[in-house]
Amino acid sequence: MQTASRAAVAHPLDPLTADEIAAAAAILKREQGLQDSARFVSIGLKEPAKPLVLAYQDGEPIDRRAFIVLRERAEKKTYEALVSISTETVSYT
Repeated sequence: MQTASRAAVAHPLDPLTADEIAAAAAILKREQGLQDSARFVSIGLKEPAKPLVLAYQDGEPIDRRAFIVLRERAEKKTYEALVSISTETVSYT
């Protein structure tokens, strides 16, 4: 997934691609063991810090992260998560 993301993304502030959105959801499902009752409310780009964006040079690797909101219907709770698509890890839930 990393190679595809880098090829499709030209700038750190580019919106997440469809492949990145699917990857972020799959990473969260895998890492947190989500049940079938979990529903994704939103998946969007977690923008990098301004200094990183300003220092970005064409061709540099981009740490793509997704901010996810999901609703666990069985628990009647809403959760937030930060998923690194680049490293395939969940930072917080």
